[in-house]
Amino acid sequence: MRMQWRSYQFWGEVVLSIGLAIGSAFLATISPFDHLGGISLALILGMLIKAFFLKRNSESGGLGFSAKTLLRVGIVLLGTRLDFAVLAEAGLQVLLFDLFMVVLGVLLISTVLKWAGFEPILATLAAVGSSICGASAIAAAAPAIRANKETSALAIVACTLIGTIATFLVIPLQSVLCLAPNKYGILAGATLHEVAQVAAALAPVSGAFQTGMATKLLRVVFLVPVVALLPRILPHSHRVRAEAEDRSQARPQVVPWYVAGFLGTGVLVTLAGYLPSFLHNAVNMATAQLVQPTNVLIGASMAAIGLQVDFAVLKKQGAKLILTAGLAWLALFTIVLTLCWLW
Repeated sequence: MRMQWRSYQFWGEVVLSIGLAIGSAFLATISPFDHLGGISLALILGMLIKAFFLKRNSESGGLGFSAKTLLRVGIVLLGTRLDFAVLAEAGLQVLLFDLFMVVLGVLLISTVLKWAGFEPILATLAAVGSSICGASAIAAAAPAIRANKETSALAIVACTLIGTIATFLVIPLQSVLCLAPNKYGILAGATLHEVAQVAAALAPVSGAFQTGMATKLLRVVFLVPVVALLPRILPHSHRVRAEAEDRSQARPQVVPWYVAGFLGTGVLVTLAGYLPSFLHNAVNMATAQLVQPTNVLIGASMAAIGLQVDFAVLKKQGAKLILTAGLAWLALFTIVLTLCWLW
């Protein structure tokens, strides 16, 4: 590995991954790509380059470094967007809706996908992405259950397309069903995949943004217990069991270090709210400056995954996964909509 760090190919692959992430972040500011988000776009760009330009596989380890190490650092920094004091003000209704969405979403979507014949790890990743926060949730969960790059990419592509279509489905509902702005905010925040998709759905409805974003960010908090539990609820996966045997000397982590870092960073940001105002303002300014670097790090990992994808796997399962997971999400959305309308 020491020699790999000194090779031009290693750093060339790292720079390519970061460059694609930066380009995707810029592209995500332009309509209609803003509904996809920079992280998902980075994966798609990486896959396109792999398909049309980069035929050989990585031998230096640069793409592996970008896909793993940069991802984990990015997830730790993602915790700067959490403020538990703000989330606590959202109220019991928001908490219950999010808890219901996450628990039922993971169980329902993963069960439907398994019944449809998909392997447990792919079914679980697609369910986690649909139930929590799209590509970021899949990226955080994949290392915990030892998912390979093709499985991760397939789950991210499916969730990205479903979430984008869902955004355009949710927007007209507020006027059609005459939902109050706060109920519409809860509906969008509790069901849509990406933060960018939630923001796009909330923008046309005055008075829905604060409740909707609080609902969405509270869903992100559930990433911590879900990722901690995933290795323990997939005991029958052949891949997980085989790799556990290969690492028989290593004890399983209660929570992966990067997820613990994500939670710890959120706690620090929350505690900063009780500092004197000038220090609190300084922390807010610092965390605001970390938004784009965080997106670039996670986006670079997604680009690196895309640059390593085996398209035979995507071609074989992609359309069926998108259709099945989309129908499962629609059933879940209908349940949440009914509860939101009645409650």
